[in-house]
Amino acid sequence: MTVTTPEGHDLGKPIYVVNPMGFDGKGPAHTCLSICKAAGQLGYESYIFGTRRRVDVPAGCTLRIPFSNVGSFLPYSYFGPMLRRATERMIPGIVPEGALVYVWPSLAPKALSILRDRGCRIAVEVINFHTQAEKRIIEEEMDREGLTYSHYVTPEKIASQEIFLNDADIVFSSNALARQSLVDYGCDAEKIVLTRYASQCTIPPIPKPLRGNQDGPLEFLFVGRVNLEKGVHHLLRGWKQAGEPGTLHLYGILDSAFANAFADFLNLPSVKLHGYSDAIDEAYKKADAFLFLSLAEGGPQVTVEAAEHGLPMVTSVNGGGRIAVDGKTALVVDPTDVDSTAHAIRRISDDADLRARLGNAARDFSREFTWEQAARERFGAMTRQRGSV
Repeated sequence: MTVTTPEGHDLGKPIYVVNPMGFDGKGPAHTCLSICKAAGQLGYESYIFGTRRRVDVPAGCTLRIPFSNVGSFLPYSYFGPMLRRATERMIPGIVPEGALVYVWPSLAPKALSILRDRGCRIAVEVINFHTQAEKRIIEEEMDREGLTYSHYVTPEKIASQEIFLNDADIVFSSNALARQSLVDYGCDAEKIVLTRYASQCTIPPIPKPLRGNQDGPLEFLFVGRVNLEKGVHHLLRGWKQAGEPGTLHLYGILDSAFANAFADFLNLPSVKLHGYSDAIDEAYKKADAFLFLSLAEGGPQVTVEAAEHGLPMVTSVNGGGRIAVDGKTALVVDPTDVDSTAHAIRRISDDADLRARLGNAARDFSREFTWEQAARERFGAMTRQRGSV
């Protein structure tokens, strides 16, 4: 029997979620599973395709893995491509014609075309900006900095996304600027559903007391890949010009080309490189403020996580996503304007009342960024009956 909600959402049809990645408790696969878990709590049913599983499967979800999950014991860097191909070969035999299919960018375009030919209704997750916009932003930044190196936005990635956007009935985008980048490069605006991400951290139920200026130097935090695309060079310049007012902790994988180009800044005594961490909760809990000047983002989870921990933030417009509102939950700066960045860092450093006001407001606003809401927006759009209001 088909069950629909008063809003016209069909709860009787399962969603087939295609994300050929390792479900290892981190990264985009974990984000996908968090959305599906919340959807299960709302009454939706998901059949998820992945390459391997190292986490528990939540209620309401079935995770289909090739080779009886033997891939969970194999080195992924070597066996990953084989596992992805095996996952994609399973799909046509399980997904019925005309099904609702929720696709992530890890799927090969050829496999997507098979689903389209079977009459499936396809929703596509777009995590960041349109790939052509990302390419333009990265290469303009390289020109500005006098750098040239290979980056992740390849012609193959651009071509793949074009197929996804053309074949999709629904496109999920997590902030207005990312949405506009899709429209600018030809995506039908009518397809796009604006949505959000939430936090992967364990959020303390009671916010920690924010330290005053009399309590010693402050701890500033950045979380993300330490590279040009994340605007870390602009952050470091602003940090130095602000007088290095404390300790700046950089958590994330350091890009080798970036490390060579900006070694002088990375070697400042006040800058601490930590690499990737599976215990990033602790970094948020110890920090006094969060700095994130990324040049191109979709819905950066790190700013949601910082907000949920009650941290005052200095962000770029792109890095702030939907949660950084200038003067209310964050200080939003032009990352290429070192004076603006330095001034914002100094304001955060010098004014304990400002830190408290921004941090408390960010924490309050973060309550709107839940996995339940993220799931409701996506699964509601996918299951809404045609012709319903």
